[in-house]
Amino acid sequence: MLSHRSIRTRGGVVFGLAIAMCVGAQTHAGEVTLFPAADSTIYYRTFAPASLLSSGSGEAIFAGKTYVHGDFVHRSFVRFDLSSIPCGSRVVSASLTIAVANAQSAVPETQIALHCALASWGEGASASFGGQGVPSGPGDANWYERSHPGVLWTTPGGDFASVASASANAPLPPERVVWSSSPALVADVQGWLTQPAANFGWMLKGDEQTMGSTRRMHSREAALQSDRPMLRVRFIAPGEGCSPADIADDAGVPLFTPSTCSNIPVNTGVNEGDYNAFFSADGFFLQAGIGAGAIGLHCDIADDAGNALPPFNSGGTGANNGVNEGDYNCFFNSLFLPCA
Repeated sequence: MLSHRSIRTRGGVVFGLAIAMCVGAQTHAGEVTLFPAADSTIYYRTFAPASLLSSGSGEAIFAGKTYVHGDFVHRSFVRFDLSSIPCGSRVVSASLTIAVANAQSAVPETQIALHCALASWGEGASASFGGQGVPSGPGDANWYERSHPGVLWTTPGGDFASVASASANAPLPPERVVWSSSPALVADVQGWLTQPAANFGWMLKGDEQTMGSTRRMHSREAALQSDRPMLRVRFIAPGEGCSPADIADDAGVPLFTPSTCSNIPVNTGVNEGDYNAFFSADGFFLQAGIGAGAIGLHCDIADDAGNALPPFNSGGTGANNGVNEGDYNCFFNSLFLPCA
């Protein structure tokens, strides 16, 4: 039940300013689970440092350092196609999961970091089952080339951000490495969504000092889809609010679904724009006077009892006769809540 104190509006109608939160309010976001568009492993061999070794199409990717097969260092790259997320969306969470296929048990736990890749890289037809790699073929990335033959990295070993976006424990198989959502991962995905041409994915870097730390992880070529790397992204599409009070863009224009990616409004959440839209000349007080004719307008955010309308209510709603006290209460209950 909503508790409230009464205030008087311009039209003499008494409404309640709710103290409790809007019943049923929840974050509204779309969600996608993505599998890699490309992944690849590059190899550095201590005893033969000039070797050009790759695995672009193998069933596994590697990260870390091995103590067999000539002491190899492994790094891998993974990239996801974000085109299924509506352009202009606001990313609210991003997490990556990769299944461990094999490990050298001498190091039962090790960390693998995600670094934002800063240049494009190739995924050729080379395929190595184990940690030794195979000679690079056309289009393969290796330790010295981002695409074989002849397209060099600026720095051998790959071009990537020096500061990791995330780091996670890599357990023994059959467990999974999980990089949980963080502001840095969200920023990476948001950046790629905003500028697709800069989407070079992440570089996976393990412990390259401890022998036996390497992890063999399932790649996008894994036989079972459930074993393949998965990126889960939650987002708020343009034209959609992130809470019942998010009814307008930052300029105070009621939200709409843009017809093209060139007319996307700037909406950073609940702020002054929403307040102004609610109390604009064609806002709450006008809509409250037209009864059922206001159903579906931008101030119609709740039922008559103040329960948020879908998609912010999974528990059901009651009668909705237009814009009234329920919408007023719900708006103010949601106005100061975090919108994430």
